[in-house]
Amino acid sequence: MQLRRIVLLLNVLISSALLQSCVSFSPALLGTTTTTTTRPSYTLLNAKIKVGRGDVSFNLDYEIINADLDNTPLVVLHGGPGLPRDYLLPLEDVVTDRPLLFYDQLGSGLSDHPEDPAVYSTDGSVNDLIALLDEVKFDNFHLYGHSYGGILAFEYLKKAQPSNCLSVTLSSAPSSIPLMHEEWDRLSAEIAKTTPAFLVKEAFRRVHVCRLFVAPEILQQSYENASTVWDDMDVIADYEISTPKILESPPALATRGEYDFVTTDCLTEWRKCFTNIETEEMLDCSHHALLEKPGVYASVLIPFLAKHDI
Repeated sequence: MQLRRIVLLLNVLISSALLQSCVSFSPALLGTTTTTTTRPSYTLLNAKIKVGRGDVSFNLDYEIINADLDNTPLVVLHGGPGLPRDYLLPLEDVVTDRPLLFYDQLGSGLSDHPEDPAVYSTDGSVNDLIALLDEVKFDNFHLYGHSYGGILAFEYLKKAQPSNCLSVTLSSAPSSIPLMHEEWDRLSAEIAKTTPAFLVKEAFRRVHVCRLFVAPEILQQSYENASTVWDDMDVIADYEISTPKILESPPALATRGEYDFVTTDCLTEWRKCFTNIETEEMLDCSHHALLEKPGVYASVLIPFLAKHDI
């Protein structure tokens, strides 16, 4: 009887510890961090451009960090769809040798938030990116997309065929959303084998999404402020790569974390789309490797960009 009580007590303690350490994208489950995020001072250009949907125009907000540096700029595409750019701003501290262009896709962050779902599409977002790059007029640039941002980067390259894009980085970007969902379900089932049912969702977040003990405040805020109209991968649930190869494609880097729910299988098709592609897996990282291990992230991204600078 005494042994049984000890076992029950241990189960309660373990479940409690798991619950506290798990990360969820629900604001109520992400928890409260004890640190605050203060952005350093950079040479900054912040502006808005108009993008159109038929006869209606909307504001797209963007900023260029380190605008006075001479190296080839990096154009940064956030994920979601519907997340603001905020969770990728730590790239400022990783890539410090070149300008960084961040912007909020329509419906997210500081850009306009149309309430009509018909306004939103990946093709519309591609056109917005074309308009933005026409506005800033970079001689050359590198392209970076995280998660859905990688899909957007690929679709942009297919449509625009830019001759001045020196490279593209696909960070934890799935080439197939149906396959990504299958892998998500498989990984969830594995966790369910050894985890109480009420903790499975949170444990999944802790293992495969962000492995930090507490979600960084900047990530928490991004999910709290996500779009309520065009949000999450479910809005592109049927997306799969439809073009086998990009003509004259730039060099590509496809990365993922060791425990990322965007598994190795989710990257396979990217290898068929680029004539020159490298793949990197970051150990002990998951979907948000930039936030988990910025030093490791830098050791992968910075040499790749430098190698393809002009």
